[in-house]
Formats: sequence, structure tokens, C-alpha cells
Amino acid sequence: MEAFMDKMIADGPREPDPACALSTVAYWDAYEAGATETDANLAAAEGFFNAFRQGLHIPANSPCVAATKAYFYNIPNKPSPPNAAAMIAFIDAMVAQGNKRVYDPVCAKSTLAFWDSFKSGDDELTANFKANLAFIEEYKKGAKVPAESPCLISTIAYSQATKNLPSPPNNAAMLAFLEEAILSNMDRIDPVCLSATEAYYRAYLAGQGETKSNEIAGVAFLDAVASSPDF
Repeated sequence: MEAFMDKMIADGPREPDPACALSTVAYWDAYEAGATETDANLAAAEGFFNAFRQGLHIPANSPCVAATKAYFYNIPNKPSPPNAAAMIAFIDAMVAQGNKRVYDPVCAKSTLAFWDSFKSGDDELTANFKANLAFIEEYKKGAKVPAESPCLISTIAYSQATKNLPSPPNNAAMLAFLEEAILSNMDRIDPVCLSATEAYYRAYLAGQGETKSNEIAGVAFLDAVASSPDF
């Protein structure tokens, strides 16, 4: 709150901040309805992402940006340090683009899948896997993914901040994929890679476990190579 107020009363003209307004209203509506602090913050985050989905602009001097970053930095025992790192990276990426931010429907779909899963009671890993699967499904439809997509940047931050990885090799592979995606601007779909990745996530979410999911992904990879002569 102190960071929010400091930014509000800072010198100089202020830009309109519709994303911050939506997030703040969502927080107070939830809090007044009896939500816990955690649930109210979750509602505020969802309001922020709804603003992102609508393509609303977030100015660099946004009070919500200052307040959110201060909140995450000052949580003594963060329930999820990787999620905190990802959230800050996401916000910084949005602010850095300013009015030049390109609408990112793939990231929007992925973010919505994460929040829907998390709110339904799924654990953090499951929510992230559902978000990744939603990202792939939307990308396969032909939607463009900007090189500076907040989702790509925040996913890299999340992976780098995760200490107890379920699969270090898979994490390394995902980071390499994302870094290459940013360099290439994700301007073309790689059906072989997408088939294998999608198969892995579907198998894991179906309860197949790490080893079996990798086996299923491997078979999907080989099948996709066989049907893609130009690979």
C-alpha cells in the first residue's frame, strides 16, 4: 500500500491506467465480500490479466506495478518463489513495451488456463502444465506469438527460479525451446516439436508420470517425423 500511495502522489502528470483500475477494483470487491488476503490478491491478479487479455495499456509509472512488485519482494516466506519471479518478469515485460505492446492471444489463453486451474484447487505444477498445453493449442491454430511475449519471458523466469525441478532435462529442453522461439520470433509452426510436447503434457496431466510421459512424447516425435518429409 505504501508503494502504491508513493507512486500515486509522485510529481508529474499521470497516464491513464485502466489495467491498474481493474485490478484494484477486483481486489476490493473480493476483500469486501469476505475473501482472505490471499484470495483477494488472487482476484486482483486475475483482474490484471483480464486487462492484459483486453490489450489494455499499463504505464511505466503505474501504482499497481509498484505495489505488486513491493508486495512480492516483501513476502517473508513466499508460497512460491518461482511464481513470484514469473509475475514480476511478466509485469516488467508488459511495462517495457508500453503502448507498442502487440496483442498476444496465445499468452492470454495460457494465462487464463493457469488461473482457472489454480482457482479450481490444482497444485502449482498442474496449473503450469495446463497453461503450457493451452499455449500449444492456441499456437497451433496459427496465432502469432510476439518475440517479447510476457508469457515467454515469465516462463523463462519461472524455470530459472525453480530449484526442485520435476525433470531437469525437460526443463533445460523447454528453456532452449523458449530462447529459440524468442530469437526466431516464433514465426513458423514446428509440427514435430509441437506434437511431441503436446503429447508429453497430455500424458502427464492424465497421470502417466514422468517416465511414461517422456516415452509417449518420444513416440509422438517419431510419428511426426515420419509424416513430415521436410523435417
